[in-house]
Amino acid sequence: TSKSSDPTTVLTWYDGSKVKLASAPTPSITKSGTTTYYVQQTVLGCPSELTPIAVSVKDELEPTIVLSESAVCAGTAVDVSLGQTFETTTWSGTAQTYLSATTTPSTTFKATAPASDTEYTIIVEVASDGCTGNDTAKIKVNYVPSAKLSVADNEHCITETTPQTITATVTPATVTGTGTWGGATKVTEKTATFVPSEHTADTYTVTYDFVSSNNCAAKQVDTVMIVDALPNPTISVIPNDVCVSYLM
Repeated sequence: TSKSSDPTTVLTWYDGSKVKLASAPTPSITKSGTTTYYVQQTVLGCPSELTPIAVSVKDELEPTIVLSESAVCAGTAVDVSLGQTFETTTWSGTAQTYLSATTTPSTTFKATAPASDTEYTIIVEVASDGCTGNDTAKIKVNYVPSAKLSVADNEHCITETTPQTITATVTPATVTGTGTWGGATKVTEKTATFVPSEHTADTYTVTYDFVSSNNCAAKQVDTVMIVDALPNPTISVIPNDVCVSYLM
């Protein structure tokens, strides 16, 4: 039982089974759901009918960030969205600088985001019907490697039997992956050999493709190896028809 601001009025509270309560109820907010109470107003000794009052406790919002990709090669955009729509949506985190929008239900993590050894963090905070919620996701932007080839000497005679080592230099140097050679014999992921004596006289193109362990591919590079034929000297005698006395 409780008094209203009017001293002639008394409010009497009942639970959902219409059992009288000792005082005004304090609804529990430890779990979601709807609880019904009843209140009766008595004015100058005259009671009213029981009036139901429903108290609803809503679940905390649980947004889920959906990424089109969680790891990409530099230069690739990522679509970022939520599984549902809320009254307000705010995106933040270390990825915020590279988001196309920060207050829309969906956004795009731009392709301009540079590669990094650390992941970008995306945080979303939402609100609806007075309730809030948040979620966090991470995006890894991997390096796109580049490569160049070098060889001590790219031109040899056809009789050269020493294998000539061709070396690939991959940048960044810390990137690991798989190297594929064309026109040369692979020794390691970043070295190959070319044996001039195993080829005919000609100019040969050696190609190299590198794909990082994160599946980011470098642009193909190449170099040339030249195999020279042996000289074929021609002996001529002028004049070639002389008398014996000419040589004496």
